[in-house]
Amino acid sequence: MLTITPVINSNGEIAQAVETPMGTALALLGFDFITKLTEKSAKGGKALGLGTFKLFNTDNIIDNYDKASNLWVYLYNKTDGFPHRWEKVPSFLNAKCEATASAIIARASNTIDPAVLATSKDGLTIERSGVFNVPGQYAGITYNWPAGQGTGAFDSVCVSLVNLEKLQDNSAITSDANRQPVFAGTMVHTDTAQILAKSCCYVRNGVSGVTDENTILIKRSGISGVYAYNLATGEETRYTGDYAGYFSPWGQAQYVIDSVLYGITSGDTTTESSASNAFGLFSYNLTTKTPVTGSLTSYTLTESTRFLKVGTDLYLQVKEDRSYTEVDSYYTPMYCLITKSTLAVTTTALTLTVPAYLLAHWNISSNDDGTFMLHDWKALISYKFTDLANIFPTISEPFFVGCGQELAIGSGATVEKMFMSALAQGFYQSSGAADTLMKNTSYAVMKYMLLNGSIGPIIAYGAYSKTYTKGAETILTTDIYTQIARDTGV
Repeated sequence: MLTITPVINSNGEIAQAVETPMGTALALLGFDFITKLTEKSAKGGKALGLGTFKLFNTDNIIDNYDKASNLWVYLYNKTDGFPHRWEKVPSFLNAKCEATASAIIARASNTIDPAVLATSKDGLTIERSGVFNVPGQYAGITYNWPAGQGTGAFDSVCVSLVNLEKLQDNSAITSDANRQPVFAGTMVHTDTAQILAKSCCYVRNGVSGVTDENTILIKRSGISGVYAYNLATGEETRYTGDYAGYFSPWGQAQYVIDSVLYGITSGDTTTESSASNAFGLFSYNLTTKTPVTGSLTSYTLTESTRFLKVGTDLYLQVKEDRSYTEVDSYYTPMYCLITKSTLAVTTTALTLTVPAYLLAHWNISSNDDGTFMLHDWKALISYKFTDLANIFPTISEPFFVGCGQELAIGSGATVEKMFMSALAQGFYQSSGAADTLMKNTSYAVMKYMLLNGSIGPIIAYGAYSKTYTKGAETILTTDIYTQIARDTGV
């Protein structure tokens, strides 16, 4: 067995860092490319969003054309005794991704000219030193903080795929190309259609008489039949049950209330397929096995369509963000109450106050446990919260899942959170022509994915055995490298 372990060397100490789930996914990406290329199929392969860290251009030529954003390293002081939170972000970030600037002592990314260092905390990337210059199974980078830079005491370190201090700042996002989503998941389906095309639809897990707690039903465009997909194992089998209701577009919420399944549909059933972006509501009585639909022409499915459950009430988002630049009230989402017996949308709207920095670029979804998710649709970061009347103060955790819909699988103490998401950015194995190896920023090919909530922007973190202090006149050099070590255990 091979294990890949980030190691940080600072002031003579080798600090064994903890590799995060994102670090593990990144370490396996290359091998996943090779195996999926052999299979010539994207389905089942890994799909990673690496922020705006780009390696290949649209012609698949090695060209790191985004010079402004690469790996970041931070030397900082841990908070509450821990160098991390949820293994996803360092402890100087809170649940809202707000940074405690005073905790950060030194940082560095890809600056090579001392004359352009932005602040007194910033360092340089320099020629790789030591073990990197000899043959071996290593990869790494060397950072340097000259005299006057990175001054202070620190006890922790982390390596990130993005600038962590700007996670919450979406003011510079004016197009898809400016987004910096960080995610890792397994592809369920890809299609060459645009983002709103209906190429994958589903029925949720835990629907009595239809699916168990770990299984969803999937129907793909261009592939006959319906498949049962086990969320815990990834196994697919042909569905042979008698479900007679409707399917929802991938990632759109479905809820069971009083033995009735409710959801959004474009008209897909086990026997009928629809590529329409027009949608309406449906219900399916699990006792009588009777399906009902509302009008399929009332609304148009967009990226930010959301179906919300509050207690036993249902709401539909009827005003949607369709622009990254418009901030007019027309683009501000509105959630209107649904009359469940008729599936009619009323004019009774939820009153919501979201953080001002989101402007019009947000939406909200519900989780099975009664919590909610606030989605920053520009930055593609989601925040779990508990109180619709008091959103920002009740945020408890960030999720880097591309505004995906949560599904809870398992039961009791073993419940896991899975997210259904559709994203265009990130590294993945292309299913296109034979000479197309991989792509990282394609807005024509969608990836329908399953992700979990453990993924975040840091790939490694660690705490030193003691607090180090860099004086104003001293020079600090830090090596960060990844080493492939052979595990001789059974």
